[in-house]
Amino acid sequence: MIRRGVSGAGDPLSSDSSSTTFQPQSDLSGPVLVTGGTGSIGSELVRQLLDAGVSEVRVFSRDDSEQALLRTRLGNPEALHLIIGDVRDRQAIGEALVGVERVFHAAALKHVDLCEANPRETFLTNVTGTHNVVAESHRQQVRHFLLISTDKAVEPVSTLGASKFLAERLVIAAHPLFQDGGTTVLRFGNVLGSRGSLLPILIEQLKRQPTIEVTTPLMTRFVCTAEEAAAEAIAASTQTAAGERLVLKSPALRLGDLIEVFARRAEGHFGWAPGSIAVRQVGARAGERLDEQLVAASEVGHLEDLGHLYRIASDPVGAFDRLPDDCRSDAIEPLEPEAIGALIDRLDHLFPAPRDRVTDGGGSP
Repeated sequence: MIRRGVSGAGDPLSSDSSSTTFQPQSDLSGPVLVTGGTGSIGSELVRQLLDAGVSEVRVFSRDDSEQALLRTRLGNPEALHLIIGDVRDRQAIGEALVGVERVFHAAALKHVDLCEANPRETFLTNVTGTHNVVAESHRQQVRHFLLISTDKAVEPVSTLGASKFLAERLVIAAHPLFQDGGTTVLRFGNVLGSRGSLLPILIEQLKRQPTIEVTTPLMTRFVCTAEEAAAEAIAASTQTAAGERLVLKSPALRLGDLIEVFARRAEGHFGWAPGSIAVRQVGARAGERLDEQLVAASEVGHLEDLGHLYRIASDPVGAFDRLPDDCRSDAIEPLEPEAIGALIDRLDHLFPAPRDRVTDGGGSP
């Protein structure tokens, strides 16, 4: 078992871009297009691209209200251009791509249970949508295309995972068509605190009553932050050889440990009495695995260790004869409570201001 504990700074994840293997270069220029640019990862990509001085950052997404909020949060910078559109609409994406040098494709349906219940919609967005964006990127002579992917694409058992598996294959297969650049896939685990993920859902539950739900406390997941994922995506777009899949190494945690630490920290924010938050186990949902892995068994022979990243090369390299332990969320030692606490503290913006409440845990505000 590989141990991954707390770093010297008390934080198991770092959003400092200096931690990336590949550093963005001065040739990171615009125009750049970010699909799904109002989502958790997409909006962080937009912020970091603007901070890097990209001359034009285009956001392509469906939600005009989220676009307006993003513009306000970022201070309405001149380099930000908002485009309302759907990746299912090939003509719209083609028009948005005119003159673009780099594409970060973050648009996707991502919730396991909702994708399971809506396979057609999932296919249209995650597969057909990806095909539209990568095909139009080639037609518009985009220099580089990067797909944001997920560990759910590894030996998939869910509709979401199958759709991202196909999206990865589409993007890698398109690489030879890009004469002056290419395509890259960046794969990682759960983005802690992202919109609609576990922590925001728990926060919504605690606004109503001192009870939170967990699927099963023994479930393990790889975790990273949106800041880290975005920094790696930008660096990969400028520094890696195209036509490859990159896998971000990440710590893992048990859901039960996350719930326990979160409940202790949440009590003060919601005014619940110490120890009054109850945890209700609801069981795994359709399409969910108990544990995750970052690399498929069929990819092991193509695997190269780059430090905090793995590269899945197009040709076999023979560096590994079995799946490394740090590619399995049940083989790497889970984060300890203090490390989980450090992560939650970094997401303090998700919590409402502390409230006074009846201290028996059952009264009204």
